[in-house]
Amino acid sequence: MRHTRCLYSPARALRRVFLPDLSSGSNGLLSSTSLTKPIPRLPYLKPTAGIPSATTPLRTLATTPALRRIERKKHLTNDEIPYRWIRIASAPSPDSPSSGNSDLSPPQRTESVLSTLNRKTHMLIMVAPPPPPPLSDPSDPDSPPLISGPSAAICRIIDKVAAAAEASAAAKTARRKAVNKKELELNWAIAPNDLEHKLRRLREFLDKGMHVELMLARKRRGRPATAAESAEVLRRIREAVEEVPGAKEVRKMDGTVGGVVRMFFEGLALGSKEKKKAVEEAARAEEAAWAREEAARAKEVEEAARAKEVGEEDNGGVVEVAEEEEEISQAGEKGEEAEEGSVVREADEKGER
Repeated sequence: MRHTRCLYSPARALRRVFLPDLSSGSNGLLSSTSLTKPIPRLPYLKPTAGIPSATTPLRTLATTPALRRIERKKHLTNDEIPYRWIRIASAPSPDSPSSGNSDLSPPQRTESVLSTLNRKTHMLIMVAPPPPPPLSDPSDPDSPPLISGPSAAICRIIDKVAAAAEASAAAKTARRKAVNKKELELNWAIAPNDLEHKLRRLREFLDKGMHVELMLARKRRGRPATAAESAEVLRRIREAVEEVPGAKEVRKMDGTVGGVVRMFFEGLALGSKEKKKAVEEAARAEEAAWAREEAARAKEVEEAARAKEVGEEDNGGVVEVAEEEEEISQAGEKGEEAEEGSVVREADEKGER
């Protein structure tokens, strides 16, 4: 049986969609003229700008640290200041540098200030933009008065050398703090030898004036420590800190005993006056303790010698009493012998008679 050919095969359907202008015969084959015709291109869809709508969510700017660094602008300096009027803020008072209070000059033109400024050694920095004018109500006596004069930005004249030195000192201090910080980790059920090693390292760091952060936690897959063991570990740690002159606990212990605990200690820097004073005090305390031990030892020796003398005296009295008793007994024996001799003589005399 002969099967009929399907008029709508997949190839014919694709050809009709993508090649609509090509003529085809009744047998479905391309003609020679159709091969020479250019194939029309499909219209290219250009991307259109996204128009926000109710169904299109708006994508906000991601506040990643890198983008925040880009968005963070530095202080405007010199010709970058866009305001025509400025007020110069004086340096804070040396008596109270942390107060931040400074005097402001009257409004001045930015151009005139920059013209008199030596840009090789100094620079003009904008600290704050012009403040908005306050709303004043003439009918209200308590309302703030209007500021006379133009609105001006707050600026400061900075010495480049001093600013560079200050920045270098701040960076050096930050590096020193990073170097002088040490971390130690212990577990509550630590072995005695390991604990002694950790405490020795703790004393070494504190003796060098470092800041030590000590973390105590339970060892993974290890046995939990008892309350007595945890208390003993804390006692040993604080005892080791007390052995270092000038070392102290700078922050309160954070955490739960038996769980995760953080302790913060700090020693005195080498060469500092406080370090020398603490070392001298520790040496004096050690000498005083040694003197007390020597005095106690000498007292014990003296008491032992006195007890020995008393014992010898007692022994001498006992010996004298024994000697007297022995002499008495000997005298008694002699008396008995004399009596026996006289009795014998009397008996002899009677016999002779």
